[in-house]
Amino acid sequence: MIIDLPIPNEANVLVKAGDKVDLETKILTITKKALIRINVAKKLNIAPEKIFQSLKKFVDDEIKKGDRLAYKKNLFFNQYILSDYNGILKEINHQTGEVILEVDDQKNQIKKDFFSPLTGEVVAIEKNIIKIKIKKGETIELKQKASEIFGAKIFILENTEQLTADSIEKKLIVTEEISNLSQAKCEALGASGFLTIKKLPNPTNLFNNQFKNLDDWHKIKKTNFSYCFIEKNSSKMIFYD
Repeated sequence: MIIDLPIPNEANVLVKAGDKVDLETKILTITKKALIRINVAKKLNIAPEKIFQSLKKFVDDEIKKGDRLAYKKNLFFNQYILSDYNGILKEINHQTGEVILEVDDQKNQIKKDFFSPLTGEVVAIEKNIIKIKIKKGETIELKQKASEIFGAKIFILENTEQLTADSIEKKLIVTEEISNLSQAKCEALGASGFLTIKKLPNPTNLFNNQFKNLDDWHKIKKTNFSYCFIEKNSSKMIFYD
């Protein structure tokens, strides 16, 4: 079975065809330019809605270090705000009196790493896609579409005495129903999400969904698959080894 993972435009791919990957494999890194906020109104002691009159640069203008961003005329001298960065002026906020710069500064860059949501082998890397081959598994229908790509090891919960950090950390808890206390314990012990028959007793920020068909819960309980995966905007979850 081949799964296509989308590659964001700004991403740097860290794997190649033939590489084995698992849930601990870093496959992408994205470096975004930092956004720097400069409170023009506060620095020049003017009303936020009047900063436009003081600006020397405007949205989408290129900024060089040392450029004059804004000024204020005083009786005996002019007061200036100089840029400490190279970059682009991205936003002027007349409510807060701030301008926002997107800057070319490595110290302030935002770097985010992405790990493989799958365990398998990279078979190809195309323009916007990483193709990963996984072992054939079972696909089941869930009640809701996933808001994001999700992949994890799974843990079939049938007895609350099974709930230890070693057994459930970074795993999707698959069970028929979970109590208020057990849900809180799973989250505290580092579970990655929940897949249940009945709705969770409490809201959660973790991945959570429900089986659409009761028979699928019994099927998954018997198969002993190790992993699961669901694509963004899909209601079909794949269970595999």
